[in-house]
Amino acid sequence: MFSLTPQLGLFQQPAPARVLAVYYSQSGQMRRILERVLAPLVAAGVEVLWAPIEPVPAYPFPWRAREFFDAFPETVAGIPCALRAPSFDPDGQYDLVVLGWQPWFLSPSIPAASFLRGEAGRVLAGQPVVTVVGARNMWLMAQEEIKRLVRAAGGLLVGNIALVDRAPNLVSAVTILRWMLKGKREPFLGFPEAGVRSEDVDAAARFGPVLLSHLRAGSFAGAQQQLRSLGAVQVSPPLMAIERRGILIFRLWSRFILGRKRAPAGWARRAKVAIFSVYLPFVLFLVSPLVFLFAALGARLRPARTAREVDYHSGVDLRAPDA
Repeated sequence: MFSLTPQLGLFQQPAPARVLAVYYSQSGQMRRILERVLAPLVAAGVEVLWAPIEPVPAYPFPWRAREFFDAFPETVAGIPCALRAPSFDPDGQYDLVVLGWQPWFLSPSIPAASFLRGEAGRVLAGQPVVTVVGARNMWLMAQEEIKRLVRAAGGLLVGNIALVDRAPNLVSAVTILRWMLKGKREPFLGFPEAGVRSEDVDAAARFGPVLLSHLRAGSFAGAQQQLRSLGAVQVSPPLMAIERRGILIFRLWSRFILGRKRAPAGWARRAKVAIFSVYLPFVLFLVSPLVFLFAALGARLRPARTAREVDYHSGVDLRAPDA
């Protein structure tokens, strides 16, 4: 007779895979999205460490209109905010890092960008990263900045999942403003619920098995192609064209409001922000419908170029600076 002792290490189960879920969620929607995406991993025994990004002081929700527009110049300029110390070890090792974020003003939200630019962002170094974005409908230009920041932190972007509000552009603008400024998300007067629809959040669980299979294989090669086949990314050519022009205009506005000294307060800044707060709704509701029509026409006239751009933004590669 003989016995198998613990010292021999026989029949020991391998350590479960470890996933770090870093996210910013002002309204709670991003946390719900990530819970659905990662539910199949949790059910399979994967260890998921939840790590909210916490600005100091916290941004309000619902927003007050003045504070919402006042966040614009720093958002577009990429000026970071202070964050609470992370709940994880920035030097820890994980099998996958999932980053949940959202765009503000066609740019990464200040908390998400601050995390990537800060000391805690070094947790991405040498590790595969999957980004999950929850947006109204325009996220492409912000994702380009996220790609650059992930690369600068040493991370390897292997997948992207983008959940958006499926309502028409102007309809979603009305509902999202009501949600952001009034805290009311439910349907009203024939308008749908604001943000990513509840059924789309629930359906996000379909992406989990793809991540799980690649975790088990120890490689994320081909993961984005599989995610795309499940509808992880939908790119609208007209909105893509609007974003490209919009981010250039926003950068000009940001520099104008901040001025040379980038003063965070003062009467001059308040006056400039007030002007912008009138300009933005005017462009959104009166100008953007015409721009959308011209952009849709341009996409039809240049189908090959449009197809290349859609394919690029559906992937995880970062275009060369001179491309």
